[in-house]
Amino acid sequence: MMRDNESLKPKLQLSNGYFVNFTYLARILNAVCQDQRERIPQVELAAAIGFTERHVKHLCGIAHALGLTERVTYKPTPLGRLVQHEPVFCPSRLLTPGK
Repeated sequence: MMRDNESLKPKLQLSNGYFVNFTYLARILNAVCQDQRERIPQVELAAAIGFTERHVKHLCGIAHALGLTERVTYKPTPLGRLVQHEPVFCPSRLLTPGK
C-alpha cells in the first residue's frame, strides 16, 4: 500500500526501462540530422535505425530531454547539430586518423 507522501516524491525518469546508451543516441541523432523533412515519422525513424517504435520513442524522449531534438518533429536542435559533428557521434570519423 502506498502512502500519500510517497506518491508526491519527485523522481527523475527519462525513459521507461531503457538505459541511456550514447551509441543508440548517436544513431538517432545521425538519422534525424540526415533527414531533411519537416517532421520525421516515428515508424520510418525506427526502420532507418533498426529499433522498435517503442525504443525509438524513448530514445527520442531522452534526446529531447538533453536538448538534442525537438519533441514532436524529431528535428535536431542547433545543439543537436553541433553535437552530431563530434567524433563520438560519427562512427566513421572515429576510425579515420586526423579528423
